[in-house]
Amino acid sequence: MKYIIIILFLFTSSIASGEELELNCKFDNYNAVTRNYTDRVIKSWSPPIQNHVIKADNTSYWNQVRIEGKVSVNDSKKVKFKYEMKRKYITRWSFVYFKTTKKAAIDMEFPGYIAPGTIWGSCEETKSSYQKPVKNPSTNNDSLANISDKLVCYRYGLYNGKYITEAKRRNLNCTSENEEKTNSSSKTTNKTEKAENKCKELGFTPATESYGNCVLKLMD
Repeated sequence: MKYIIIILFLFTSSIASGEELELNCKFDNYNAVTRNYTDRVIKSWSPPIQNHVIKADNTSYWNQVRIEGKVSVNDSKKVKFKYEMKRKYITRWSFVYFKTTKKAAIDMEFPGYIAPGTIWGSCEETKSSYQKPVKNPSTNNDSLANISDKLVCYRYGLYNGKYITEAKRRNLNCTSENEEKTNSSSKTTNKTEKAENKCKELGFTPATESYGNCVLKLMD
């Protein structure tokens, strides 16, 4: 009975706490990238300087793109994690970081288009202890109280609406700010669509270097 209690204690402790791994990466090797894409286009989808946080609950966070991902492997040799962004087009990123060599690789996927190929780089890692927060109303309110008004408005409408409630509690007018973001994003999307359609009319084949250059030229 004594040993069972000890095992249960160790198990619950490992769930409640853990270690976060922060990766500060630089991707500068584009030798394996297909010629269908220019370096400029590739870097717009996958910037050379990146920061990823591998969390204890097997999720990851990409600071530059501000999206969460899933970790599939995290052992003594490597970490594998993925992200997916669904907008007008679906974009997927697959990362692998080798702990022994500090090397890292990215593979991007655009369903329906030619895969760009693998981008290589290296990362520096930083570890920090992580304590999983207790899920109760008081802790949740305390954590929101420490968040700035600007961040509350930025997250307005996300996370099952809890930031909407917090914005109302603080009497913040976040709706107009988010409408401006949406309108700006919509204008960019419309401009991109017009450029793509025009390039198709001119006879350029999608997912080729000449097509990408055409779109970029029309958007400048």
